[in-house]
Amino acid sequence: MTTTSRNDNATLAGGDDVKANATTSGLYSTPERETSLPIVSNPREWRALMALAARDLTREQMDRTAGASNSPDLMKRCRERYSLDLPCIKETVRDRDGFDVQRGVYRPTAADRHRIRQLLARRGM
Repeated sequence: MTTTSRNDNATLAGGDDVKANATTSGLYSTPERETSLPIVSNPREWRALMALAARDLTREQMDRTAGASNSPDLMKRCRERYSLDLPCIKETVRDRDGFDVQRGVYRPTAADRHRIRQLLARRGM
C-alpha cells in the first residue's frame, strides 16, 4: 500500500498547474470575453473615450470635450466600468503668472486604446 502526502495529491489532481492555467487564461482575448464587454451608454463617457481613442488630453481639454466639470471623476468611473488604466501623467508647464506647475495629461496605454476601440465598436448592440 502506497501513501502520498496531501501536497502530492494536489499535484496529481492538477494542483498548481490548474491554478496557473486558470490565471493565465484570463490574459488572452477570446470571443466570449469580447462579447462580455459593457456597452458605453453614458454620453460623457462616450465623448471622453472617443477623444482618448484619437489623442492624449489634458484635464482641461477633457472637461471641454466630455462636457464635464469634474473629469478626474469621469476618468475614475471609466477606469472602474471598462477596466482601463488611463494613467494621468504629470507634466511641468508654466502658468500665466510665470510659475512652474504640474498639469495632468490623460495618456491611455496601448492596451487601453485597443480596449477603447472595442468598446466604441459595440455601441448600439
